[in-house]
Amino acid sequence: MKIENEIVELYKEIYPVYAFMQGISECRGKIFIPSKTNRKKVIRKINLLLKQARDKKHLIILKSLKYKLELYKPYQFVNGLGSYLFNYEMKKTSVSEILPDLKEGVRILIKEDTKMPIGIRILCAMGIDNAIVGLKKMSKDGELIYLLKRYRAKLNINFELNRENILHNFKKNSLGRKKEYKKYLNGVMGVPEAPRKIEKLCLKWLRLTLSEFNLVADKIKKKYNLSDVGEIDKFLLEKSGKNLLKTADEWRKKLRLPIEKNLLEISKRHKVKYIITPDYLESKLPIAAASAMNYLSGDFENILFLTKKAKINDYFLVDILVHEEFGHNVNFSNSLDSNILDRLIFLPTMYPTAEIIATYLEYRFFELSKKLNLGRKFDLFYSYVVFKRFLIVYLRAIADIRINTGKNSFAEFLEWANNETGINKDSLFHDIFGKFFIPGYATAYPLGMHALENLRKKSNINEKEFNTKVWSLGLPPFSVFLDSAKKIGKEFKK
Repeated sequence: MKIENEIVELYKEIYPVYAFMQGISECRGKIFIPSKTNRKKVIRKINLLLKQARDKKHLIILKSLKYKLELYKPYQFVNGLGSYLFNYEMKKTSVSEILPDLKEGVRILIKEDTKMPIGIRILCAMGIDNAIVGLKKMSKDGELIYLLKRYRAKLNINFELNRENILHNFKKNSLGRKKEYKKYLNGVMGVPEAPRKIEKLCLKWLRLTLSEFNLVADKIKKKYNLSDVGEIDKFLLEKSGKNLLKTADEWRKKLRLPIEKNLLEISKRHKVKYIITPDYLESKLPIAAASAMNYLSGDFENILFLTKKAKINDYFLVDILVHEEFGHNVNFSNSLDSNILDRLIFLPTMYPTAEIIATYLEYRFFELSKKLNLGRKFDLFYSYVVFKRFLIVYLRAIADIRINTGKNSFAEFLEWANNETGINKDSLFHDIFGKFFIPGYATAYPLGMHALENLRKKSNINEKEFNTKVWSLGLPPFSVFLDSAKKIGKEFKK
């Protein structure tokens, strides 16, 4: 219990804004300034705890926090500013309470060396630009904006951050992570597999899915006289609802009944607020995202972001809602009574587990949808959207490995992916770029989905009971989560 309490204290120290968002009131008005001194101080605390820790979960979380601090890059601070602003807005608390510490954090950045790989400097510049957009809306204090602009000028990114310029500058190893990537993947994210093995698996899954995708795409092209994937995407968008939030609300009501009947019990405490993604968060959340408020105490509520610029068609919207609300948000709602370490949102080790659950549910609902008699047209277009979605899942994992390790430049990867799948480069760019902010993260989607599906198949279990138990686990580290899911599978073995 002592180690567990100490980990919670570390969470409060390193992620005070997120802790406040999740109901820990003592963290109000606090920011962790990641100066070299502060990082070393926390690493010393972690090293002492590592000597005492014996539990697998404790060891993985502590090592993850240590490696995250050791591998710290300035973009992590500036990219977090938009989230900090949003969290304070949702908590109905003035951002003025954290402005002094934010200013101090940027002053420290200005003094530090900016000789970083150009890919990291691009990520920093993008984080700054988004933060400035948010600050102009939420604070009349111009000093932080002035400091951010000073730091941005030091980064020497003297070009517009559009697709063409980013691709031109993202050369091989432009992120400088070639030697660090395995530490990000295995240490920070807690995903235990080797990069080469993950890439090999994802290539296999990509090609299996591609054959099914092409069959469906060919049917659509023939029936509607369309020439390629780009035209199919445009056609689906033209046939979709114009009011994104209204259409999403209509679909969520239709989806809940079959999901609750066949796949998953949903807690009576489940409630979710749908919002349009604020413009200062769009680069971080290019399509959609799920979060929660007061997950640790207080008046719990889920949040689901939908990004208007993403041009989401109705069939893709169904898949998004399955992933975000019935995957992530229901996971939060169903696990309110789980161990506190499994509810520390924004711990690095929570990201992979969250995607295991949500991506697995996409697959299971797709299989269920074939039995729901939703109509031939729905089945055809939804199959297209889901197969394309899984192609993107595999491509993002492969991109994460190849680009972070310097095997490909970003442009080279997009060329290969376009030739391999027919998905246009612009679409691929927007689907992949956002994952560079969290190296190793993209690998968890396919690995976890297939691992959980294999457990279900081998155990021959009652699926609804299995899923409900799995969703109640919260968000323990990747391998701890799969160990627990395996035990659940054995409990329900027929």
